[in-house]
Amino acid sequence: MKKNLFLLLVVAISCTFSCKKEEKTPVNPILNLSNETGFVFSDTTFDVGTSYKIKVICNNNNGSNLTNLEVKLNDTINVLNFGLNAPYLEKEVTITKTAEEVDNVEIIIRNFDGLTATKTLKITKKASPYKEITFVENITIGAQNNSTIGAFLNAQTGNIYTQDDAFNNQSLIDILYYFNTQDLNCLSSPGGNITGIFTGSTSPENWNIKNTTYYSRNPINITNDEFNNCNNDSLIIAHIFTDGGRKAKSLTINQFWAFQTHDGKYGIMKINNISGTNAGTINISYKIQK
Repeated sequence: MKKNLFLLLVVAISCTFSCKKEEKTPVNPILNLSNETGFVFSDTTFDVGTSYKIKVICNNNNGSNLTNLEVKLNDTINVLNFGLNAPYLEKEVTITKTAEEVDNVEIIIRNFDGLTATKTLKITKKASPYKEITFVENITIGAQNNSTIGAFLNAQTGNIYTQDDAFNNQSLIDILYYFNTQDLNCLSSPGGNITGIFTGSTSPENWNIKNTTYYSRNPINITNDEFNNCNNDSLIIAHIFTDGGRKAKSLTINQFWAFQTHDGKYGIMKINNISGTNAGTINISYKIQK
């Protein structure tokens, strides 16, 4: 009987020590990013809209199993929330660069004990080789005899001036509009050698400052979508000319013309509508380098 009790005691003690030995001290998991070719593993730069990949490699560090992988972008965008119950994980994640100057990418792995490992990346917006533009949409310019709408335009602001106001602000005037039987609907500028069209002492031939704007010799071949989707000067640069003229003549609806102002700023304009008389109007939209 005593012998049996002794054996039971030995088994109980052995079991106790065995159970204690199997208990694991909670430890944080391990998280790494692969540095294989084709994967991002450190801070870098990308153009807006570029998609890139990271490869997350995690293990439980001999602790409890991994339970959740989370990838967050700029604290608010959940790129990935992946559940699992395993000691090891290797997963590829695709992320797209936003328009923010810097994207903060946070990668978090959690285990069954609620412990975590974290890595962060900073993805900076790559500087564009193209410049910002000003978009002036649907402005109406009057012809030389229009009594209510001015014929003179400041290209950077889109402001329209009557002849008398333009005379008092000569340095601001880049473009003028007129209609006659020779040039028909025509855009030019104070430096375009315009005579006998505007009358009176404030007509452009009497100005002291005559800014000159040059135009492509002919309409340029682009689509409405290309023009509407132009958000920098890339399209404008693609249509820079070297032999422009001082007038864009015989304008018709839906034409596109390239132009260059006296201060070297290039632009593209669209002819939206025309009421072709010397008291009529022209409606244009244009994009110009800032």
